[in-house]
Amino acid sequence: MLFINRLMKSKLSLVILILSFFTACKKDSPSPPISPENIDLSVGESKYIIVASSNRDTLGRLIGALTAYNPDMSVKWSKNYWVEQPDHLLYSKGLLFISEVSGPVKALDIETGNEVWRYGSENSFYSGFCLQGDTLYIVSGSTYRLHVLNAKTGTALWTLSSDFIYTTPAIIGNTLMVQALPKVTLGAFYIKGIDISTHTEKWSIPASGWGPGALTRSDSLFYATSGGRDKFWAIDTSGTVRWSKTGTYVVTPIYDNGVLYSSFMEGLSALDPVMGYTKWFYKPLYGWGGSGAAINNGKLYVVRSNMSDLVFDTRSGQIIRETPTPYYYKYNVVVSNDMLVRLRTAYENKFDYNLVEIINPETGELKDSVKIVGERIGPVSILTKSGKWLNSNN
Repeated sequence: MLFINRLMKSKLSLVILILSFFTACKKDSPSPPISPENIDLSVGESKYIIVASSNRDTLGRLIGALTAYNPDMSVKWSKNYWVEQPDHLLYSKGLLFISEVSGPVKALDIETGNEVWRYGSENSFYSGFCLQGDTLYIVSGSTYRLHVLNAKTGTALWTLSSDFIYTTPAIIGNTLMVQALPKVTLGAFYIKGIDISTHTEKWSIPASGWGPGALTRSDSLFYATSGGRDKFWAIDTSGTVRWSKTGTYVVTPIYDNGVLYSSFMEGLSALDPVMGYTKWFYKPLYGWGGSGAAINNGKLYVVRSNMSDLVFDTRSGQIIRETPTPYYYKYNVVVSNDMLVRLRTAYENKFDYNLVEIINPETGELKDSVKIVGERIGPVSILTKSGKWLNSNN
């Protein structure tokens, strides 16, 4: 979000936009119906928990803290990096890629936190990541260029300049999709497809809704929302709009196992990703208030600020568990087979502090909690022992 915010302030002074809630380049594969004997063991148990936060130095300047915790919440390593969005953290093959609020893109050794390579200047700022194989795609808000890097070495493979300001990309096959904001136009924007084989634009779709919002994808379709949170499109790799919706407060959708989940002001919808029809819908009695969600093994976990946390059966939409919670703001949540990690702000003697909470995903029981040094919470992610990277949303 800060990538877009800074970009808008410097060029267009537009509204705050919401970016992705999961890494848009996530690989999706069908899984069998969930039952005790066929739980997705590929998720596995947690190896490290990566938490981003920030604090102020003695001069009042914000400084970052990126910390890797072991499952027992002992610190593996901690570095002064400032990351604010979930898609600005990405793991692959021993490297943790980070895109800070400003400065070069970096790759860190996941075991030590030490820098392996960096790309870009100290005065630049970048979007979140999109990864396909060993190729990393990222957008510069300083130069309006798409940068394509070798993920192992950080070497530039090719770049594409534009008259548009791009957001974090998503990719299916040879088609890279971006949302693009003209430098001189207020509100209107374009959804564009780029051919990564020829490095040229394939198609462009005009859109409206107070600028670009978030992107996610399935195996065959891209899903885009507007920054005004009232528009929602499903687009194939040829640039054809398969379906669209208009609603109120459309939050970034999540695709999982053949279902697209999206929050609206009215409640939570499970949609058919190809046709767009509603599979099931949950409408709460006293408002939705959703602020974070994660899916694992047929369960959708939703944390809600100042309201009960909910666990849904993803197939039927039935509530499996509702856990009353005290008054606080909840930010990010991520879940593996052995733990659900929730970040939240607590209140004690009228002073705020932040907590990392480890919760049993089956029972909802609080297992552990650790105070975070810092006044702001960023994303939280889990790296499992099997090497799977699980992102949070906010």
